[in-house]
Amino acid sequence: METKVFQLLNNEIELQNKNGVSKLYVNGDTDTVRYITTDIDGSHHQYYESDIHPSKLTDKQRQEVLHYCLSSFNSEELVNYNDLFMHNEYVSELNLPNNYTLTD
Repeated sequence: METKVFQLLNNEIELQNKNGVSKLYVNGDTDTVRYITTDIDGSHHQYYESDIHPSKLTDKQRQEVLHYCLSSFNSEELVNYNDLFMHNEYVSELNLPNNYTLTD
């Protein structure tokens, strides 16, 4: 079975359901963007998948995500992996995959 590699995306992110900060890792190798969060010390892993890739958002969805994350943005602004995760509407928590590696 292939090992999925998750790259560090944000080393200090505040999550809605947790006190303190977490680390956010991403794997965007496919149309499904996959995320893993950990406590700042690397413990307590949680796994998430997006329902849609940022590049596949409709203009309305893109504006919704950007408004939530940035409040002020220009019409050419793109949604990145971090924005999509923070918006949280298109992301679901699932069971951790069997084979994965976290990298900085």
